[in-house]
Parts: sequence; C-alpha cells; structure tokens
Amino acid sequence: MKGSILEAKNIQKTYLLGKTELHALNNISLSLEQSELISLVGPSGSGKTTLLNILGCLDSPSSGQLFFQGQNMSQKKERELAEFRRTHFGYIFQFFNLIPVLTALENVAFPLWQTRLSRKEINKKASQILEIIGLGKFAHHKPDELSGGQQQRVAAARALISDPQIIFADEPTGNLDSQTGQQMMELLKTINKEKGTTVVIATHDSRVISQTRRIIEIKDGEIRSDEKN
Repeated sequence: MKGSILEAKNIQKTYLLGKTELHALNNISLSLEQSELISLVGPSGSGKTTLLNILGCLDSPSSGQLFFQGQNMSQKKERELAEFRRTHFGYIFQFFNLIPVLTALENVAFPLWQTRLSRKEINKKASQILEIIGLGKFAHHKPDELSGGQQQRVAAARALISDPQIIFADEPTGNLDSQTGQQMMELLKTINKEKGTTVVIATHDSRVISQTRRIIEIKDGEIRSDEKN
C-alpha cells in the first residue's frame, strides 16, 4: 500500500564562501511515496546532489524540516542518524566508494558488521545478494580485480543488504557504458517493483530519466517541475 514515506518542508541550504552566501536550495518542499521510482534532474550546480544528500540524511539543511514516516529527522543526534541511515536507507554513488582492501563479499557485508547478526549470517546474506546480481563467483575478488560495471553492482548490493526502505543513487550510471548502465537500471527497477523500495536517482542520463515514473526538475536550487512520467 502506497503512502508518504519521506517529506521535506521548506528546506533551505546555504553555504558561506568567505563573506558570500551561496544559496544551494531555496524553500524546497516535496513528498516521496512508498514504492516510487523517481529521477531528480537538473544541470550541474542546480542543487540536485545537495537535495539528494539532505533527503538521505547525509547532510543537514540550514533551515526547514525533514520527516520520515512522521519522525522529525532534524531532532535526531548524529549517532541516532547514523544508525537510522544504516537500517532504513541505502546509497549508491557514482564513484562506487568501495573499500579497496576488502573483497566484494566483505564490501557488501560491511553495513551489517555492527549489527547483532553473526558473521556467518551476514556472509550468507551477502553471498545471496551477490548471486542475485550475477557476481557470486567474484565474491572473493577485491575492487581492483573487478570491472567498473562489476564494482557498481557490488556497490548496489551493499546498498541492498540492509533491506532499505529508500535507495538514494547519485549518478549511478555516470561512469558506465550504455549496456552496463542499463543493467544497473534493470536492477534498480527490479528492487523497486519486487520489494516496493522507493528509489531516488539524481541523474543527467536521459535513458535513466525515461525509465522512471516521476521526474523532479531542480534548477537554481528550486523545484521547477514535478511530473509523473
């Protein structure tokens, strides 16, 4: 059953550069529903990555409020936010952010290392996810032994292991060729459809945008359009 899962109210983000104020986001208000597949679009410098980071609780707004299922996220302390991010959100970044000294299996398992699950349970779950995305036989390879597309899929698997309610993806196809980029999109669409996971993708890629069901356009730190696709 669909319903509002994340709500931003009057979000402002201002950076101070010397004596100059840079207004990255101006009075942003929006609501994300459960099971939505959303693209967040706009030119470089438009504020879309800033907004994605604030929605994902990786950054704090200068003013305004963010609510997750009614919880006011601005009232949580950083330690609470860290635990919240680990259990509710998943992140996929353009540059993968894999830990180079860990294997694919260990990178995927990493978000669960601080939980009460046993290492055996964690590794079993990580192995299952790697099998699902077609990388089971690469479980013990380190990132420098994998192709760019394989590294991106490992990053996606890491985002999935905590069964997040929302996945935030920042240019997930930006460093991939068209075929591998489409494989990434198919994975995100499958997660969205089968698990009901809300997926928010910041992107310039028209092929990605055409496959999402809602398009939010950001320009000069403001929402210029918000349309169903």
